[in-house]
Amino acid sequence: MGWFEHNKPLMVMLVLQFTYGAVSISTRASLLEGMNPRVFVVYRQAIATLAIAPISYFSRRKTTKCCIGWKSFSLIFIAALIGITSSQMLFLEGLYLASASAGSSMFNLVPAITFFVASIVGYEPVNIRSLRTIAKILGTVLCVTIVEVIIFGFWVVCVSLVPVNKNHPDHLSLSAWMCFTATVQSATVTWFTDPNLEVWKINSYLQLGSCLFAGIVGSGISLFVQSWVIERRGPVFSAIVIGAVGIVIGLYVVLWGKAKDLEEQQKKMMISETDEIKIKIKTVGVLVDESKPLLHP
Repeated sequence: MGWFEHNKPLMVMLVLQFTYGAVSISTRASLLEGMNPRVFVVYRQAIATLAIAPISYFSRRKTTKCCIGWKSFSLIFIAALIGITSSQMLFLEGLYLASASAGSSMFNLVPAITFFVASIVGYEPVNIRSLRTIAKILGTVLCVTIVEVIIFGFWVVCVSLVPVNKNHPDHLSLSAWMCFTATVQSATVTWFTDPNLEVWKINSYLQLGSCLFAGIVGSGISLFVQSWVIERRGPVFSAIVIGAVGIVIGLYVVLWGKAKDLEEQQKKMMISETDEIKIKIKTVGVLVDESKPLLHP
């Protein structure tokens, strides 16, 4: 039992990383269907708030109430602003605008460096007039810039939760406040950046399922688990596990992107071979007139 209790935070964080991977895949699918990244963040945090707030309220009725002070609220506001609202909006915007291989550089800088070196030596085709090449370059630059913001955001969340946990030890209540604050912040930003009400529509069950899954699991449960792990092991332990699994997710996204490139190349080769066959058939048809017999009687 001692070994299990000692390694429980590690096992919980490892399970949480698999959920992060599933959240990333479902989020990517909903963005490809045309969902606005900033609206997705608002729905995600709102769903997380609705899922955690009732549980937190009824669980606190049986225990001693712990009030939140101005210091704790200020730390929650800063952590939600930088660690949730800003980082998620920038991450999803970069993932939406960039290619798959460039998007992975938000977690790891290796794909960006690899793309730069491969383009120099000629392994990665670069055509300035091609929209796809421009997207790769801009996406790489965008991801390299944003990766520093995301790392700083994770640091702020981990470090700021330490004093908040001391003043506000109820993890469910803390997670609910974090999600609610992030909901208000992201909704305010989205209202100014996207005033059109059409962007708030959910057009498919996939988008709805992605919002529910990302909100309940990716935001609500993950914040509760991270608060619990930080209290048990400290902020460095949580950040190390997140960074390590981020590299694995980045590698998977790179391989997925390269597989898609190979599929497109194979399709182009098949189309070119089909065109060549059609040209040969037309050439033979011109040389040989089917209306005249080859052998005269």
